[in-house]
Amino acid sequence: MYSALKAGVNTPALLMVSPETFTIVMEYIEGTMLKDASHRTTLFRDAGVIAGRLHLNGIIHGDLTTNNIIVKDGELFLIDFGLAKRSVDVEDMATDVHVFLRSIESVHPDVKDKAFSEFMEGYDSVTRRGQDILKKVNEIRMRGRYVEERRTKGSHG
Repeated sequence: MYSALKAGVNTPALLMVSPETFTIVMEYIEGTMLKDASHRTTLFRDAGVIAGRLHLNGIIHGDLTTNNIIVKDGELFLIDFGLAKRSVDVEDMATDVHVFLRSIESVHPDVKDKAFSEFMEGYDSVTRRGQDILKKVNEIRMRGRYVEERRTKGSHG
C-alpha cells in the first residue's frame, strides 16, 4: 500500500501493524463503492488513471474491481491489496485490466462500453501503453472463450 501511495494512488492509511497478534489496523474510508456509483461513468477514467499509476510503478493489484474502489468526495481510494504483487510483465498488467473489465461487465452491463472506454482513456493517459495492454486483454479473453467453448462441447457430446 505504501508503494501505491508513493505512486500517487489514494489508499487507506496504515495505522498499526502487529506481527505478534497478526493484526493490521487501517483507516476507515467513508464513501461509496465504485460499483454503487457506476452511473457516474467519468469516475471510470479516474479508475484507469489509478491502474495506470500502479502498473507504471510495477504494482499489480490482483483484484482490481469496482468493489475495491471507494468514492469519497469525488476522489477514488483503492482498497484490498491482499492479492497485490510486484511485476512489470504485460500479461500481469493485462490480467489486472481484464479483471476490471469483467467486473464492469458483470455488475454494470448497462454502462460497460462507456465505462471501459473511460477506464482505458485514463489508463493510457498515464502509461501510453493502452493499446498494448488492450491487445493482451483480448488475447486473455480469447483464451477464456476457447476454454468455455471446449467445456460446452464436452458437456454435450
